[in-house]
Amino acid sequence: APNLEYRGEYFFIKDGQMGGSLYRQPSYSVGLVLTGTSSGLENKKDYEDNSRLVGLTERDGTLDAGAYFLHKSDAGRLKVTLLSEVTGKHNGQSADVNYVFDYKLKDWNINPIVGATWQSADAVDHFYGVSTAEANSNRSAYEGKSAVNLYAGLRGRYEINQNWDVSASAAYVHL
Repeated sequence: APNLEYRGEYFFIKDGQMGGSLYRQPSYSVGLVLTGTSSGLENKKDYEDNSRLVGLTERDGTLDAGAYFLHKSDAGRLKVTLLSEVTGKHNGQSADVNYVFDYKLKDWNINPIVGATWQSADAVDHFYGVSTAEANSNRSAYEGKSAVNLYAGLRGRYEINQNWDVSASAAYVHL
């Protein structure tokens, strides 16, 4: 699927996020970000025929707002993002730290990535918890606890011209 993005001098829309830079230097920037989070259980009609999910209530998507810090070097980019849920669905927080390496292979940009994401107990419980009313003989009640997920991935990007590129990526997440 196409991934459209916009990168202006101070405003961006990228990877399901929008935000703005508050302070920029050549090697680092600090800014604000707004992003949505979903679970795949937003609409009961999408999963009411799945016998394993029968009885689960809908999990509303949320909006998270926060701040980011980005440090650039010749080797890659370190990014730290701190978010808090702002729609009142669960009042949880999350944090992400990742490093994207920058390599060039002929006309391709190769970007290995490593990172970790932390989610508060409120966020985990909202999206993955199982209330006693939702529990059944195949599914136990579960109250979400805070969690750290580690991930690694690889992206290849080919620039067609200044405004268009083609990319492919894959990642592994350890839950």
